Amino acid sequence: MTPDTILRWYRRLVATKYDGSTKRRHGRPSTKPDLAALVAHMANENPTWGYTRIRGALQHLGHDVARNTIKAILKNHGIEPAPERGKKTCWKTFLAVHWDGLAAADFSPSRC
Repeated sequence: MTPDTILRWYRRLVATKYDGSTKRRHGRPSTKPDLAALVAHMANENPTWGYTRIRGALQHLGHDVARNTIKAILKNHGIEPAPERGKKTCWKTFLAVHWDGLAAADFSPSRC
């Protein structure tokens, strides 16, 4: 191998590194959509879980996700943080929890 060969390889390496092509993106790669959907699903199913609790559950499933990534995913899905999420109950959840009591209630007007 000659010095010219090594210099040619080096020039080719530098040219491909700084060619400005769009195949390389700046910053961190985006979170996979299926992982983001899993985070949103966990937050919706467990309204009292915060970022740390969701992170721990994901670690048990083999995913290592940072708290700020979970925060960003929930913000992108329009899901509020844990304290606000736990205070608001939607009708679907309310009816599912109280269905037995509502079915047994007598809503007819009583005549005394």
